[in-house]
Amino acid sequence: MNKIVCIALVSITTLSLYSQNAIPKITRNNIQINKNDNRVDISFDVLDPDNEDLDIQCRIYNLTVDKKYEEIIPQKLDGDVGFPVKQGINKQISVYFDLAVNQSNLIIVLTAIDKEPIDINAILSQVDPVNLENNLRQIQGKRNSSDQVHYDASRSYITDQSAKYIPIKTLSYKYNQTNCINFEATKLGHEQPSNIIIMDAHYDSVPISPGADDNGSGVVGVIEAIRILSEYAFKKSVRFLFFDLEELGLVGSSIYTSYQLDKRDSIKAVLNFEMIGFYSDQPNSQSFPSGFNLLFPDAYNTVAANNNRGDFITNVGCTGSSALKTAFQTNASTYVPDLKVISLEVFGTGTIAPDLRRSDHAVFWDKNIPAVMITDGANFRNKNYHTAKDSVSYLNFNFMANVTKATIATMIDLAGIEHGSSTEIQLDLSTLTTNLNRNSFYATADHNDILIKSKGNRQNIQIDLIDINGNSVCHEKMNLLSDTISRLKCSELEPGLYFLSIHYPNGKETQKILIHGF
Repeated sequence: MNKIVCIALVSITTLSLYSQNAIPKITRNNIQINKNDNRVDISFDVLDPDNEDLDIQCRIYNLTVDKKYEEIIPQKLDGDVGFPVKQGINKQISVYFDLAVNQSNLIIVLTAIDKEPIDINAILSQVDPVNLENNLRQIQGKRNSSDQVHYDASRSYITDQSAKYIPIKTLSYKYNQTNCINFEATKLGHEQPSNIIIMDAHYDSVPISPGADDNGSGVVGVIEAIRILSEYAFKKSVRFLFFDLEELGLVGSSIYTSYQLDKRDSIKAVLNFEMIGFYSDQPNSQSFPSGFNLLFPDAYNTVAANNNRGDFITNVGCTGSSALKTAFQTNASTYVPDLKVISLEVFGTGTIAPDLRRSDHAVFWDKNIPAVMITDGANFRNKNYHTAKDSVSYLNFNFMANVTKATIATMIDLAGIEHGSSTEIQLDLSTLTTNLNRNSFYATADHNDILIKSKGNRQNIQIDLIDINGNSVCHEKMNLLSDTISRLKCSELEPGLYFLSIHYPNGKETQKILIHGF
């Protein structure tokens, strides 16, 4: 199916709820699509109590290609676009399309951006430990087939909470006798939509455990990030993933990268949450896998100098993820200085240190995709790991909030946040009938011929029959007479939807034609 992304950028400024100039808002409920002539009219409200003059841009991306989002320049773009445009209601952008171009479906993303600076700290201040705890209490429990009712209820809760902010896809795949269900929520970037920055967590637990830390903590961190980041626009796309069946051997992420990932997506970074809620400032509460002191002597000595307290988050990258590991460390130090971070870089894809491959990031490492594991250390700190005692009662939600803040800051850095917001609208252009002259002709199919009845007399008019892929399958110059039915003779036509285009000196008129099988 052919698709296009149209991204309208609106630069504006608003009041602050978080000690900064708030982002502009587009009222999605008032967006209307009017399909007239050879254009799409987009009506919307955009409100800004601070600035009257707004900068509105529009970008269009073709989704028909497999490898990237191809930017398309429309035939014409006018209305409330460019600078300056006054903020207010009933704004309109008109996008003129050439129906001979391959463009059946649209995702229209309206993005409101102002020229105010981004206050990262104000954004991070929105992370709420109470939200994290409340959400975790809802999904705490056996999220596996040993308790299918709670498993399904948790899936519903995760998708319901996420879909409040970003549309979420359910991706199902049959694995042996089990249905693996991953969830994906994406906010497209307006400049580089093919480049994806991912935050993920697995949501399943082992049969015996309520899985609060493993990995309910990671799940609620992602949900909180969706809530906060959904308000903003980005240059690159941001994606949030919830993987199933990690506990069976990274099954969900393996299925996702092998079968469910769109070919046009280029993943630039993956921030994988693997247990982010257990914190201890007690001496000797942190241990390490065998050989850790030899592989990472600096990290080992740093923790040892602090009496082996488990009061830090571990940031694990591989050789190919070195820049991403550094980005997390830098953003954490800059914006969440109270969060202690121990950063590790394992050689190659980490096969030398199997304990550092025990989460979904390893699947991305194996595909040469930069990824880091953000972890509290699992069984090397949390003795309730994979037991019936892995509950909310033992977790530290301020610590969890700080980890989430550092990760959101890294997402903001990598994806190129804008001081603005965006919303997406889907449109099927296969239902669009263009008409420069308000239905000046009527056409219908008669087997392989197209019968045309004109409302006026027109001489030597070029007529094209275009298939759904934008190819001209039949064309001829004809005289159209108001008192005569003209016949465009075509060779054998496959059943399906076509567009009949009549080219006038001052424009083009197009009508849908449905060819039935005979």
